[in-house]
Amino acid sequence: MDVPSRAADRLEPTAADAATSRSRFSVAGARWPDLAAAIACAVVALALRWHAAGHGLSMDELWHLAMSTGRASDFIGWPADVLVTEPTALTSLDAAAPPLAAWDRFKAVLHPPLYMLTLRLWREICGGGDWQAAMYSAVSGVVAILFVFFAVRMQASLPLATVVGLAMALSPVQIDLGTEVRSYALLMALSACAAWQMVRIETRGATTSGVWWLGLTLCPLMLTHYFAAGTCLAVVLWGMLRLAGRFRGHLLAATAVAAVASAILWLPQGIAQLADLGAGDGYLKTSAPFWRHALPSGLALPLRLLVYVPSRKLALLGSAAIVAVAIAGLRRRPALMPWVFLLVVPILSILALDALRGTQNTIFLRYAAAAAVAMPAAPVLAAASLRPSAGLVLGIAFTLLAAAGLGAPRDIGSPSFNHMAAAFVPAIAASGRETPIVLHDTENMRGMYSIIELSHVPGFFPRPVMRLRHPRPEVLRTIRDTAPEGTFWLVTSGMGGGAEAAPDWLRAIDPSLRIVRPAAAVPSGGWGVCPRPGMELWLVAFAPAE
Repeated sequence: MDVPSRAADRLEPTAADAATSRSRFSVAGARWPDLAAAIACAVVALALRWHAAGHGLSMDELWHLAMSTGRASDFIGWPADVLVTEPTALTSLDAAAPPLAAWDRFKAVLHPPLYMLTLRLWREICGGGDWQAAMYSAVSGVVAILFVFFAVRMQASLPLATVVGLAMALSPVQIDLGTEVRSYALLMALSACAAWQMVRIETRGATTSGVWWLGLTLCPLMLTHYFAAGTCLAVVLWGMLRLAGRFRGHLLAATAVAAVASAILWLPQGIAQLADLGAGDGYLKTSAPFWRHALPSGLALPLRLLVYVPSRKLALLGSAAIVAVAIAGLRRRPALMPWVFLLVVPILSILALDALRGTQNTIFLRYAAAAAVAMPAAPVLAAASLRPSAGLVLGIAFTLLAAAGLGAPRDIGSPSFNHMAAAFVPAIAASGRETPIVLHDTENMRGMYSIIELSHVPGFFPRPVMRLRHPRPEVLRTIRDTAPEGTFWLVTSGMGGGAEAAPDWLRAIDPSLRIVRPAAAVPSGGWGVCPRPGMELWLVAFAPAE
């Protein structure tokens, strides 16, 4: 299965493939039509992502903004039962720490630093707003599409490359992944770059420099997200099966250099993050059997990486057909191995992790984002290898399916809590900056999350804030001594039991507390896969002393 070789220092494609490759990319041949089609795909992708970038940011996206400012740890380590009079706006560049603080100032989260550093640079140049941050991911997603387009073009006709590019541009799932203020769009762009290099070696032959560039590309992949491990494994497996002679050794050496470099740059911080994380990934744990929950979700991922599928059974059937076509095409044309491996190996690696740890990572589409670069390229190219017209028909079908899904609600596992800020901020702001806000922080950490959400509202901070963990008389006296007219805002989590219920636990400590205004409430929402109760806002006051 090795790539054909005709020279000691270079693995060459067959003469027919080499001639076809040269004609496709020569100025006198199809180069300008190629560029025109690529630009058309990029314009469609950018226009859709330009619009989608205006979505309300989720809690996790706000967290990434805070990591880019070097303030990510501040809301995790926010002091409990202490009134902070001038808190910092954690996501704002105005109060940002030096750029390199984004390298290691993380707590309760495990993230390599490359995305946070590049996001900080992007925000410094383009602006610190939400839309600007989402557009960094949008541009990364468009870059991924261009890499895939030109990689497919090296192995197939211009119409086939165009339908693959358009399907990715129109895919609602990839639009959402490509506008989330998280590292997944950058992961897709780097994975697509690796795919382009692998296909280039398949079609033009391997050189020492080309193999080393491919191996070194794995370094920024490793520094972008830990789930890049599946893509790195796919590259190495492909190299062991398709490269011949000393080029296998070159790929292994380049991969080792990339691993050592990424370890030197991030491993100390990664170990510290992992130790601090503790049981912070408990929301991923599940008591359901692997074969009943995580396994079906993982096997349904190929189709789900292109469109939102309402039925798991339908997603399983569609994904099974996609993988079957990809494997059949691979048997007919081994040069399609990069696409098949880049689609299948990352998904299998996540499934293996879930099986070993009893987790359910496969229910999150974003964790398989790296595999999205091979969807729909893998099945379309495979179908074309079986019958040329079949590839084009399948590509058009994927494009129409993606277009039909446009406008679907975002469903990539990061529900937005911005509705809390939108519901509470107007009332709080109307009372003046001197009235303290008390965030009752129960075991679900909503108090800490409320801090970052409220601090993200432009101009809302500074104002006095307390994260209340242990209500005690002396703590409440601190609030009473500070609050004008003895009033404060109480944000609590779904106490229930009627209009008088929420402050009852406070009255038990200080009977002088009374309700000034009935509760404003926001509905419950999801945090990852764990449902969380709704939030309530109360205006509470201490009764005047007798």
